[in-house]
This record gives sequence, C-alpha cells and structure tokens, in this order.
Amino acid sequence: MRSLFVKIFSSFILIIVLVAAAVVVLTYFRDQEFPPLAQQSFARQALAEYGRKAINTYEKRGEGGVDAFSRQIFNRSGIRLLLFDRAGIPLTHKRVPPLLQRLVQRALRSGEVVLPRRGPRNGLAGKVVGSSGESYFIAIRLPGHPPPPRLLEGITRGFLGWHLLLLLTVTATICFILARSLTAPISRLRRATREFAGGDLSVRIGTQVKGKNELVGLAHDFDEMAGKIEGLVDAQKILLRDISHELRSPLARLRIALELARQQESSATQQKSLNRIELEAERMNSMIGQLLDLTRLESGSIERPRQKINLSELLATVIADANFEAKTCGCQVVYNGPDQVDYSAIPDLLLRALENVIRNAVV
Repeated sequence: MRSLFVKIFSSFILIIVLVAAAVVVLTYFRDQEFPPLAQQSFARQALAEYGRKAINTYEKRGEGGVDAFSRQIFNRSGIRLLLFDRAGIPLTHKRVPPLLQRLVQRALRSGEVVLPRRGPRNGLAGKVVGSSGESYFIAIRLPGHPPPPRLLEGITRGFLGWHLLLLLTVTATICFILARSLTAPISRLRRATREFAGGDLSVRIGTQVKGKNELVGLAHDFDEMAGKIEGLVDAQKILLRDISHELRSPLARLRIALELARQQESSATQQKSLNRIELEAERMNSMIGQLLDLTRLESGSIERPRQKINLSELLATVIADANFEAKTCGCQVVYNGPDQVDYSAIPDLLLRALENVIRNAVV
C-alpha cells in the first residue's frame, strides 16, 4: 500500500510544476499581443496627442505640412500617421495603406478608437476634434515588432543545471514540510491504535500533537474514547472481582450444609449424590478462583507459568465429567487418539476451556 505521505508529497510537487508551467505558457501567449495590453492605453493617448498636432499643422500649412509632419514622426519613432477629414477622405498626397483605410471607416461608423480585429494589432484610428471645433480622423500604424522569442529560448545549460536544481530543492523542501505536517499526526495516531489494540489502554496522543486542525481534533477524540474504554474495562474487572468474592460466601455455606448432611444416616445413592454436589461446589469455587486469577493476569499483578502436561490425560478427565451429563441426553463422549500428547499450557485454564467446548457439544 502506497504511503499517504508519498501521495501528498507527490501531489504538492505535481501541482507546483503544473502551476509553474501554466504561468510560463500564459506569459508567453500574452506577449504575442501587440501592442501589449499595458501599452494600448498609451497608444490611444499618443493618437490624441499626434492628432491634435497634425490638425494644427493641416489648418496652418495644408496637406503638404501634414505630410512633412508625418514624415518627421516616422523618421523619429517609426510611427506612420495619416489625417482624414470628417467624411473619411485622406488629407495627404501619399498612398493610404488598406489597413489604415479600413480602421478609419470603422472609426467613422462607431465614433470610437478602433484596433484591427485580426492579425497584428499594430494600428489604430479614432476621431479627434481640432482647436477650431472641426472633427477629423487620425490613423496611425505602430512600427513592426520583432518576432516573439521561442518558449524555451534563452534557457542555457547553466540555468537548467544550478538554477533548476535550486528551484527543485526549494520546492521539494516546502512540499516535504507540508506533507509531513499533515501525515505526522496520522502516524502518531496509527501507532497509538496499535498499542491500544495490543492491550495498553493507557496510551494517549493528545499531548504529542499541537494546533487546532481536524487531525488534532481526531487525536483528542481518540484520547477521549481510550479513556472511556479504559474506564469501562477497569469497572468490568472490579465487578468480576467483587462478584467472585461475593459468590464464595454462599459456597462456604453450601459446603457446611454438605458436611451436616453427611453426618446423618443416608443410603449409598444419597452419599453418591452428596459427593457429586461437593465436587461441583469445589469446581465452582475453583472457577471463581480462576476469575480472580484472570483479573489479576489482565492487570499484570501476577503471572501464571506454563507447564508441560499430557493432553490425553486432561481430556480423559473432562470426558469423564461430560459423560455424567451425557447420560441424561442419551449420548456418550468417546476419545479416539494417542495416549501421550505433550503440550505446554496452564493446566487449570486449559481444562476449563476444553470442558466448555465438550459440554456445549453435549448439551
């Protein structure tokens, strides 16, 4: 099963790489826009400024003056400027480029500054009002721009070496810290659940995690659950211990009653029944002792060593007792197996386990 830490770490790395690639691609395609979005507002301001100067020149010096002014601007900045009257007729002796003629016709219809709809957006046209109050249209074409750089142009081997290595190192470190901060509480919780399942009901993890996120809340919920379960188990152990102590009092009285009954005259059959009652009382007393031993074993206050026993002899004892009850059911328990089966166990506890299984089968 793949680690949750590896999944989170890989996801962070992949997201950062995809975001970085998206930023590079979007920046590249944004640079294809000409003029750039940030410069289009400046281009409109230049249109208005050049337009007022061109109109003043035309009203003072005529078309020849406008051509000279346009040539002066072109030589200085590479910008092509043309002046049109209010009807869209060019006020120049030069040839009008089709692009600028189309832009002027669109500006004439819309009354706004317009740019080309397709292709390079290096031209614009708009309406400008002169100082005399007469309306004109100005069209300018910006100088051509060099082809945009290739997407990976300028990335040298040095960049792909040290710079890329540094970038990956910083990215991996940040992703490692983020992934570790998310998975560390889960790892602690997993270790605690294993210890809890192994019998250590006192394990807690609330003091090992800090913060106020959902994982920390889960850790505190685990501590609360473990505390309640530990309390219930302790209460159960105390209840078993108390019940065992309380049952021994009526058993003691039962044994006294048996001794009194033995002192009276009785038939052989009655003596046999009294012997059986005494045996079962002893077994009940032994079972109560085993319950007390079980509570002590679970609490760790005592340890019962294992012994090497003959399992066949132990089964023979259990079968003899089971056949006493099997007579009333019209059946019999028979053991078919080797006479010697060595086994390491706690004899009285194994005896009770075998007896329960066989008696359940008989009854």
